[in-house]
Amino acid sequence: MAPALSVSSPASYSHARSKRCVIGIHGSWYDVTDFIPQHPGGDLLWKFAGLDATEVFVSFHPRGGVLKQVAGCKVGSYTRTADPVKTEYARMARAFVKAGFLSTSTSWLVINLSRVAALFALMLWLVLSANQFVLGGLALALFWQQCGGFLHDCMHSNLTYNMTLDGWLGWLFGTVAIGINSDWWKREHDLHHALVNAYTTAPETQSSFARDYGVPDAVLVHPEETEAAKSVPPGPSEASSAVEKRAADLVERRPRSSSDARSSSPSSTQPHELGLPVLPLENPRNVVQAYAVDIQMKEDIWAQALDVWLLSYQHIYFLPAVFFLGRIGILINAWKHERTVRQWSGFVIHFAATAVLFSYLPSWRDVAVFYATAAVGEGVLHMQLIINHYINEWGLDENVAHDFVRWTCQVTHNVPSPRWLDWFHVGLHLHIEHHLFPKVARCHFRAIQPAVKDFAAKHGMPYRELPFARTPFELYRSFAEGAASVCAVPDPIPDAEDVALVAE
Repeated sequence: MAPALSVSSPASYSHARSKRCVIGIHGSWYDVTDFIPQHPGGDLLWKFAGLDATEVFVSFHPRGGVLKQVAGCKVGSYTRTADPVKTEYARMARAFVKAGFLSTSTSWLVINLSRVAALFALMLWLVLSANQFVLGGLALALFWQQCGGFLHDCMHSNLTYNMTLDGWLGWLFGTVAIGINSDWWKREHDLHHALVNAYTTAPETQSSFARDYGVPDAVLVHPEETEAAKSVPPGPSEASSAVEKRAADLVERRPRSSSDARSSSPSSTQPHELGLPVLPLENPRNVVQAYAVDIQMKEDIWAQALDVWLLSYQHIYFLPAVFFLGRIGILINAWKHERTVRQWSGFVIHFAATAVLFSYLPSWRDVAVFYATAAVGEGVLHMQLIINHYINEWGLDENVAHDFVRWTCQVTHNVPSPRWLDWFHVGLHLHIEHHLFPKVARCHFRAIQPAVKDFAAKHGMPYRELPFARTPFELYRSFAEGAASVCAVPDPIPDAEDVALVAE
């Protein structure tokens, strides 16, 4: 069992929205405020202001020399508390770099690219020559799924390890081949890795991207915790803006053990177990408003946070929605805020090519059968993307930032599978390895798995595996429990403006 993850003072929220973004890495403080516009993660860095972000930094930048880019930003130092987990994690990251795991095998690349090309050719033959539109749709779905795996690799810059080239290849595999927005996907996925399964009760601390896409949840808390939330921690000496004042108004409560924080589903709004700070509201139901920081695990297309009435039935509609509405919803979500010429040009190429293919099919009925089959088949990819986290717990974003390694092991699990099926899972089945070491190429996940297992066992961290066939049943169970929790709320959830008011 992992040790308790303590909730830091919400005063750090105020610091995170102060005038300067100062982040701790390897015992040194760096003022990266002016570097944020050049950083690929953008204003996501504000989430770590005032915090020791060493392990998150190592996960994204395991190679040495990266800090040279911000050497002139060093403004001080601090003493890191000795932690054997963090020490060994850094050692493993260095060892994997030295072993060559941050490079893609040429033979693996040739085989997998050939598979993608073969699936595309098979799809064309099935629909244009054999008139097998259902089988052709399944081939197209499998082509999309394999392209999704390469999109994932490219947006981590794990295919060629050249960020510019991988960005264009991600555009090819994601935007042109699948029709989704590769830049949108990367921004979501960076958030997902940095703050996996994380909530916040301070929306003003969200990155601009999360604010654009995030949907609030109503979060319930234990009544007995309300009294523990009466003391307001000292905020900044001068609140330079309304945002800082709002952040300073957040109140702290007793930390809960992470082992107690069992939210069986992120969409369940089961919040009495989420470990969130409480606002001392004159509200017998103790409802606060929480926002998903990890918005990739909180897509609004599943109607997880739009209406509490819908949440009461999520165990019934969620899996059908993933398969029957997933492609339409993802397309809408991926494009509703996009403005770049590169992404729009890829979008046009994708659907122009799709229209040309449709024109060769004998009838509109055949078009409908072919494309509907492909769209439903794409649900397999959606399932693969969500199963590793949806049935695991969620927690306050500061928990995640403070104990990245333990938290990652706690909220991620693997899907056991024979080696010959690795191509089908596109690396997502070895998810613990991927989240701890996201810069390791997926062709090496099997190689690092024994070391990661031993690392988890040595330090008492969970290393869980859940068979793929059991996943739908676990999702149903978790969502049914969440639905029961929602049904226990008798009256409407207050508006965000209401819950933001702290009682005098």
